[in-house]
Amino acid sequence: CKNLDDTVSLRQLISIARQAELAADVALALESRVHERETALIDILVEKETSDVLDLCGLGSLVTSSERLEREPVEDLVMATYPGLTPEDVQNAMSEFYSSLYSPPLPSFESTIKDPTLRKLARSKIAKNVCLAYESLYENMTRPDKGGYEDLSFLGHTPQQV
Repeated sequence: CKNLDDTVSLRQLISIARQAELAADVALALESRVHERETALIDILVEKETSDVLDLCGLGSLVTSSERLEREPVEDLVMATYPGLTPEDVQNAMSEFYSSLYSPPLPSFESTIKDPTLRKLARSKIAKNVCLAYESLYENMTRPDKGGYEDLSFLGHTPQQV
């Protein structure tokens, strides 16, 4: 299976083979392998698309800078003084993000994923990942020892509101 459409086709073929008296244990084993591959393909797609959506909605640069700061911790360095996380950078990114909440830039996957259930699953996972990224940024920014921001007015919504 190289794409999600292949997994849908295989599921259909297994169903047909069951009707032609394919042994139940063989069918279950095949379905299990197809499900594993399907999950792996969705995870790969979701990871790539989450990164794209974060960039489109304004949070991508903040997430990248925050991850870089986490990998290269410097004593007494807070987010507010780190390149890409200055108050001005965060203000601009958050404004763009909050604007995107009215029409989130989630991919439709209409041409990529034929199965509507898988399409919905992939979109839900991407939305959840974006929310988790926002929550992580929010929590770190509001911690005085990590964020170091004097004014947090650029955080217009709590993670629960997003």
